[in-house]
Amino acid sequence: MEPMGTAEEFVRLMWQKYLVERDYGIFGSGILDERLSVIGTGAHEFSRNLEEFASSIAQECREWDGSFLIKDQWYQTTVLSDEISLVIGEITAKEHANDGFLFDLYFRFTAVLRKDGDSWKAIHVHQSVPDPNQANDEF
Repeated sequence: MEPMGTAEEFVRLMWQKYLVERDYGIFGSGILDERLSVIGTGAHEFSRNLEEFASSIAQECREWDGSFLIKDQWYQTTVLSDEISLVIGEITAKEHANDGFLFDLYFRFTAVLRKDGDSWKAIHVHQSVPDPNQANDEF
């Protein structure tokens, strides 16, 4: 993976490699900052550092062999400084697996990136699933 281009392009490619191509090798390719933290949608999906995240990805790789087809996505980038960018967005995807039990996936994400020369490194990724039962006027 060539982590070049804009922050948005980097995050799009990261989700493409992870969800669609199931290319977990990208996480060992230098695109993750050593200070990485990751918060996923499950109670167990919490990594305080790169080592914990690498362990979680290795476990996922052993337990699941499916992938996803991205049906819809949007991204918005906010440049926070010359070196730091924030990318937010939503992804709607459908599981593509051989186990016969397929599900739809819808989540929001936040990614904090640090510019490293001509490439980007992920410092933090937070993924969440919206609560469809929450009223419009409550937080």
